[in-house]
Amino acid sequence: MSFFCLEENNMKDNGLTFIKELYYNFSDEERKKYALVEVNIKNFQYYNAKYGEKYGDSVLKNVYEIITNFVDGRGYANHTYADNFHFFIEYKENKELNESENVLDCFLLELIKKIFFNSDPILYNNIFLSFGILLPNSLHGNFEELITKLGITRKSCPQIKSRVNSFEVYDNNNYNKYVRKLDLAKRLTEARINNEFEIHIQPKVNIHTDKIVGGEVLLRWSKSGDIPLYEYLPLLIEYEEIYLVDLNNFRKACHYIKEGLNNKEPRVPLSFNITNVALLQKNSQKEYVAIMEEIGVPGEYIEFELLEDIKFQNDKRIPEILNFFKERGIRCSLDDFGTGNSSFAFLINGGIDSIKLDRMFFRGELTKERKFFLKHIFEMAREVNVDIISEGVEDKEYIDYLKEIGGEFVQGFYYYKPMPLDDFQKLLNSQEIN
Repeated sequence: MSFFCLEENNMKDNGLTFIKELYYNFSDEERKKYALVEVNIKNFQYYNAKYGEKYGDSVLKNVYEIITNFVDGRGYANHTYADNFHFFIEYKENKELNESENVLDCFLLELIKKIFFNSDPILYNNIFLSFGILLPNSLHGNFEELITKLGITRKSCPQIKSRVNSFEVYDNNNYNKYVRKLDLAKRLTEARINNEFEIHIQPKVNIHTDKIVGGEVLLRWSKSGDIPLYEYLPLLIEYEEIYLVDLNNFRKACHYIKEGLNNKEPRVPLSFNITNVALLQKNSQKEYVAIMEEIGVPGEYIEFELLEDIKFQNDKRIPEILNFFKERGIRCSLDDFGTGNSSFAFLINGGIDSIKLDRMFFRGELTKERKFFLKHIFEMAREVNVDIISEGVEDKEYIDYLKEIGGEFVQGFYYYKPMPLDDFQKLLNSQEIN
């Protein structure tokens, strides 16, 4: 028994009605026999756009026929709507296998082989599927809630966006974590709209004079409650909220600098992290500079920190972007130096004014090996006229050694933790008086 529909109107309702009636017609004992599976063709819009809707429809029919033939005699299948299919299939548990292995062994590997080892080379080479699976022990309760769980389970798979076939089996704990993640992402969007993200600054200090010579602008959520930064910051990046939040905070910081200069209050250069997505996909350097020029902030008060994992050698735009900033008097630094593959490419190719040594260099005992690497990194930087900011320094023995090898600037808890903008200004005022 099956159902296929290519009509746009009420397509989802028609397909799900078929599945829903099956579900409610099953006895409790029958439900214990079946797994319920949702199948989605990843990025199906691409195939429609590239090969035309007629070909796209033929792909849907092809996949549907394969699934229908596959479950014949041991389940029920239907094309629910658009590029989604659902089917019930008999499921037998093998206690010698874990849950994922059991799903693969029971039906999933066999189905994938039937779909992909067919005569259509375009289908074989280009299509990838994602599966969400409810096992018999989860088939109870309200049908609409089951369908919601099924869809969220499928989308929660870590490989959902990758060009691979992916599947996820419903697990209540993982499901709740993913729902919490979606709820938090929604709250973060609302927080951005309501301007709840604030500026905090961690001072940069000259270790020979103990004076504040700059600061890094950092993001904090004023109404985060007990949600830590390490939990909400990755979501801002994943859902691409970070770009708009950063632009807004950059505007706030520019107003702070300009007001201080107008009132002859002490100000120091501030640095801003700029994500690779913002830099390479959104052409954001022009937006940042437009804000700076609109408010009237001199370039000497601005520094942009590029992430170390940016690929200098693989993207011709990087030198152009660095030159764009340099022409306007804006300094550029490389953050997290030493953690990836691009560190020395930036030193070799030039364009960077300073590097920020990653905190990993200053964790643990100051061994002779650490001394060796630190000494030679400082020597290389001096040879190419690049400043070094040592980040994450917490211990005096490192401060003393940095002085010994010619280090000059530190950003770390040894001196100051990140602080609200008002507290940072109080430090500058106090420093000016002294």
